[in-house]
Amino acid sequence: MWYIVEQRLRMATSLGGLKTSESFEVYDENEQPIAGLYACGETIGGVHGDESMPSNCVSWAITSGRLAGMAAAEAVE
Repeated sequence: MWYIVEQRLRMATSLGGLKTSESFEVYDENEQPIAGLYACGETIGGVHGDESMPSNCVSWAITSGRLAGMAAAEAVE
């Protein structure tokens, strides 16, 4: 007996998440930056809108991670 199952490449992503400043500082419930707390990648809300786009997730994670890291490093200098 044989079974055929369609397989597609999928990534687990989140649509929604944390609200951040342009420097990737996480906002509290009053939209004020939380000192020392930064977010990047899929944890940031609204990046992809209502649709998850495979392959964009990796480039966004790398780019936003670098920018958040630079902002955090600048904040401690």
